[in-house]
Amino acid sequence: MDIDTITAIATAPGRGGIGIVRLSGPQALSIARKLFHTTAHQLPESSFDFPAHRLIHGTVADFVSGKVIDEALMAYMPAPHSYTKEEVVELQLHGSPIVLGVVLNATISAGARLAEPGEFTRRAFLNGRLDLTQAEAVADLINAQSESAYRSAISQLTGALSQKIAPIIEALTHVHAEIEASIEFGEDVAVDFNRENLRSLLAIQILPRLHALADSYQQGQALREGLRLAIVGRPNVGKSSLLNTLLNQERAIVTPMPGTTRDTIEAPLIFDGYPIVAIDTAGIHPSNDPVESIGVQKAQETLAAADLVLLVVEAQVPFGPDDSAIWEQAKSKPTLLVINKIDLIPAHQKIAIPPDFESLSIAKISALTGEGIDDLKSRIVQKGFSSIEKNTESVIITQQRHKHCLDKAISLLEQTVDTCQQGAFEELLVMDLQSTIRALNQLLGKEVSTDVLDTIFQRFCIGK
Repeated sequence: MDIDTITAIATAPGRGGIGIVRLSGPQALSIARKLFHTTAHQLPESSFDFPAHRLIHGTVADFVSGKVIDEALMAYMPAPHSYTKEEVVELQLHGSPIVLGVVLNATISAGARLAEPGEFTRRAFLNGRLDLTQAEAVADLINAQSESAYRSAISQLTGALSQKIAPIIEALTHVHAEIEASIEFGEDVAVDFNRENLRSLLAIQILPRLHALADSYQQGQALREGLRLAIVGRPNVGKSSLLNTLLNQERAIVTPMPGTTRDTIEAPLIFDGYPIVAIDTAGIHPSNDPVESIGVQKAQETLAAADLVLLVVEAQVPFGPDDSAIWEQAKSKPTLLVINKIDLIPAHQKIAIPPDFESLSIAKISALTGEGIDDLKSRIVQKGFSSIEKNTESVIITQQRHKHCLDKAISLLEQTVDTCQQGAFEELLVMDLQSTIRALNQLLGKEVSTDVLDTIFQRFCIGK
């Protein structure tokens, strides 16, 4: 890790009431002494001392010309009681891009260098203030676009995932040490190692916990990027009208003529704090029109890639072969049956639903009048985010790196269970356990390569 002092604008680009220039490193305070002057008095540098963790009012001036750049508040955080565990200074200025740029250049002229993307958080990780899952959660928290994504990020930032993994590493390390002792000392030392106990520990206690974390990845991705909601059905069943109603705006073109939609239309939504990407598609049916056929193909591709499918039919039209054909394509996906246009039938008329569709959760709506839309939204959230509970201690993984480490650990432990049952040499058990512990340590950021760290922190903004 570099030991020089870094600097960056820590607030978002653009104009605002307040902007912050941050310094971190061994020369942060000495650089601040060159630039910042308190309002109350001007002291020679030798006796110029800032109180820690307090805001001090003053001005920032160019240290060569002495020309005042801006009025400011300064906060000094000595090591190790700072975000990076290094000496940190933050200058709170007026949020003008010009002012911030001039002050940033002044800090560089005074001896700092411009920080790389994510370098402040990278230093916090390398200095032991955060583990790698917590550092990654910083970026997720900054980029969260929904309340649920925020809840997931803050959970990991406070160490929820680490607290799930650390006891597993500890248990595996303990067993690993027992087996090694039994190999090295044999009958000379009483060692409490038993193959059946190990198999039971792995198969009953540890593997289910790792599987639960790994299985949460799909919904973790939905939290970060939005649940992909495919709206599919025959032509003219009201798919575009439904999208417009969900959005509460006229996003898709709606006409009485079948086949109006020829391409997919995506739109972001937030239902009950959960992020959703709704995708309107062309009507799926056999067609000789080459342009319409392309639209049908795109609709089928969207259906195949969806996290949740809304299969839309018409209340006043009996189910037909096209509906059944679409349901055959959607069967592998979580699906809601949406019966649209209920405003066109008498209120108490019973809708005949074929046996193949009876297992589906059914929402009856009118995209025209809005009837049933609130119920549909609730069903979408319930079906799409069923494993995510508000105000619980469940942990959702959101990073592909986490999933990769967990999958590797699971595979190794399942192999270890088989090895136990087959009565293989203890040396094989030791090797598998060592590899498992290494995979889980890499999840937390131990034994991780510089290339992996570079990839992770490149997606951060420069000031974080």
